[in-house]
Amino acid sequence: MKNVTSPESNLLIPFQNVDQWDERNNQIHTSLKLPETTSVKVHPGITGSLREVLLGITQMFPHKMTIVFQAKTAHYIEEAMKSFSRQGYKTVALDGTEPPKDTLAVVLANDHPVTGEVYNHTLTTHGFSEKKIFVIRLSHNEHFYRDLNKTVNPFEVAIYNINEKNAVSISGERAKFAAYFSPYLSWNETISLPFNTKKEKKNEIKDFESQLPWGANLFFPKEVHRLYDRSIIYWNDIDGFAIATEMGKDRIGREFEVLSTCRWQNSLVFRPYIRPDISDEAFRGSVIISGDIISQDLKMKLDIAVQKILKLQNG
Repeated sequence: MKNVTSPESNLLIPFQNVDQWDERNNQIHTSLKLPETTSVKVHPGITGSLREVLLGITQMFPHKMTIVFQAKTAHYIEEAMKSFSRQGYKTVALDGTEPPKDTLAVVLANDHPVTGEVYNHTLTTHGFSEKKIFVIRLSHNEHFYRDLNKTVNPFEVAIYNINEKNAVSISGERAKFAAYFSPYLSWNETISLPFNTKKEKKNEIKDFESQLPWGANLFFPKEVHRLYDRSIIYWNDIDGFAIATEMGKDRIGREFEVLSTCRWQNSLVFRPYIRPDISDEAFRGSVIISGDIISQDLKMKLDIAVQKILKLQNG
């Protein structure tokens, strides 16, 4: 009788080789040609990276018990603040005033993860290094369209979103914190670095937004500083999910995105952090369009989709 070995009988040693994580960090540091004074760490996504960075920094200065953060930007930032509040930390929304003397860190977003709005915090953070306040900057999409700033202040940590699975943090000389869970994950896959690999579509988007589809409204006030990698428009009387579905259900999440509860069961993930001044109807009717597909005939196709939906709605 032939002896057959089943897949379940294969030997498995259930421990992760930490050297693999170190090697990945060193490879990224070398490929980016960063100064020796900086350190690089890979993390499991931008949400996990923020928590891991904060956890590591709290161990460096345990007597500092205040974390200042930029409010109304991303739900995961505020969820992290709630977690640290439960651990006894005082979390304070950034309001332009002098941070408390026992401030450990200030958490800022370079850009809005959904709308692409870009923020300038140069004046806000002036003098923080001298006060030994860590500045944690989160870049969601901006770095896809910009050269990497290799100058990192001693007390600064820059976190860059790579994809839904990975993020990279670049830390200054005084911000070399311990990572508590990333070293023990699997890092077999190659991480492609996305810095300045895409081009904005400013002219195309401006042309499109100057002649909107039937019934659509501009999401942004015209003076907003933003990334021109997407256009956001909304309808007051049509659910954005219906429009995106009519344009092609398989394109949702790639070329179109919406904020509707038909797409996201819990829209509170977005609602408090995106234009709280617009109505619930406008929020539900929002459609985010990738700049890569904006062309002269997109308006015509959207017009056809809108008219079809309105005809169905009105019977």
